Amino acid sequence: MSRNRAQGTAWQRAIVLEAERHGLQARVLPEEGINDIGDVEITDKGGGTWVIECRNREKMNIHRTLGKATEKAHRNHPYGSRVSVGVIWKRMLPKEPGKTRRKPAGPPIVALDVSDYLALLANQRPSDYLKDPNDG
Repeated sequence: MSRNRAQGTAWQRAIVLEAERHGLQARVLPEEGINDIGDVEITDKGGGTWVIECRNREKMNIHRTLGKATEKAHRNHPYGSRVSVGVIWKRMLPKEPGKTRRKPAGPPIVALDVSDYLALLANQRPSDYLKDPNDG
């Protein structure tokens, strides 16, 4: 296994362990090539399903990453568009000269569709509603 793949797997496992620490059911999803769903699946306390893309890198276009993650999860997950999708990004600083490890730039952040975020604030299950397929 390459170093980058090992770091990605460790980051996915860390997300699963943190979710479990909060009393949630979570698992690392298998890589399935063109039929890949995402990195981690979490079931919220209301029974809603979340598919999470875990990213551990220096730079990333968060809008593109969330869009692709949503498209992939809705196309390949058994629940289709009823699954909620998020990206957890651990932004890393560039390597310092002479060092082999990078340091985090700060705490990991989560990116969600605004509808899912507002549903969480309203104590609603984001997966209880279907998103309008005409929304871009």
